[in-house]
Amino acid sequence: MRRGYTGCVLLLVLGVAWGWSAGAVRAQEQEAPAVAAAKEPRDEVETDLRQRMRRGLKTFGAAVGRVEQHEMPSGPRTDLSGDRLEVSKRRFSSDRVEKGLELSLSDLAGNGHATEMWQLNVSRRQYYRVRSDYGLFWSVGVGLTRLTDLVPEQSTHTNFDQYLGLGAIWARGQRGAWTGECRFFHVSNGKRQDPNVGLNCSTWLVGWSVFF
Repeated sequence: MRRGYTGCVLLLVLGVAWGWSAGAVRAQEQEAPAVAAAKEPRDEVETDLRQRMRRGLKTFGAAVGRVEQHEMPSGPRTDLSGDRLEVSKRRFSSDRVEKGLELSLSDLAGNGHATEMWQLNVSRRQYYRVRSDYGLFWSVGVGLTRLTDLVPEQSTHTNFDQYLGLGAIWARGQRGAWTGECRFFHVSNGKRQDPNVGLNCSTWLVGWSVFF
């Protein structure tokens, strides 16, 4: 039942977020003919990825991936692993610097333990070596983690987390792009309560972003 409930929640989150994004695109398409004509040259320019990464533009993204707990810097007690789904909403605060919110859910299990890990992060993504159809980026994020069930490493349901990631982006069409990213993240409760061994995990994500 737990996994079925997780799937329903994930589909609901994706459906609502994607519907909101699609609605925004449809609203732009229904503008007056004169406004649409004025925007037509801009749409042509936005096929170039470098022109999409301008201050004020926004992105909505959805990604799926895998989480693996590992032994650095502290050895795992449960060897957790599982699937991950993430949705994000970001805005370019300056050219090639993107900031926003990420909501993710990981369904983890290992050595007789299982938990759902909810994470809400504030993130910053810096793009570099950007070309017309691809680019690289590094990212950092901090936020809160909620464990639905306790594991031996952590004595609290609500914890803090931070991550560092490296990734790439490939433009597709006028407003779409594929993304791939690898992250390392650490979860702890800030020494509020023992045990607080911490969860040290790597995450691999493949996603789709829409620029608007």
